[in-house]
Amino acid sequence: MNEVNPKLKHLTDEQLQELIERYYNGERVNTLIEEYEIADTLPGTLCKLFPPMLLKDTFCPNCNAPMFKLRESRSGYSHTEPFCTVCGHDNNNHFCKCDYCKKKEEERKLRLEKERTRKSKTRIRIKKTA
Repeated sequence: MNEVNPKLKHLTDEQLQELIERYYNGERVNTLIEEYEIADTLPGTLCKLFPPMLLKDTFCPNCNAPMFKLRESRSGYSHTEPFCTVCGHDNNNHFCKCDYCKKKEEERKLRLEKERTRKSKTRIRIKKTA
């Protein structure tokens, strides 16, 4: 995944890597924005422009492709979940709509329905024998 935000396209790969390192090393964001000539960017939004990180040791449970993660702010207030660029899986399973998670959700609902049916039949048998 080499998609670079349009506001950072004027930077070389080396400049982009240097910008990211300097950001996380604590340099003033306003200085970085000015020095790297990043137009129309507020200091609090700079890290959102950075490309996602490749997670070399985290693989998609659906297609086994390496997963990515959006970069977090220095303050640590932002938290992002890994995602797959191949099949669209997002590790936040409550909201993921990839085929893998839809299938898991269908299976979960089916298990719950079978359990309810089994419990209901058990109650009916108990009532008949009582």
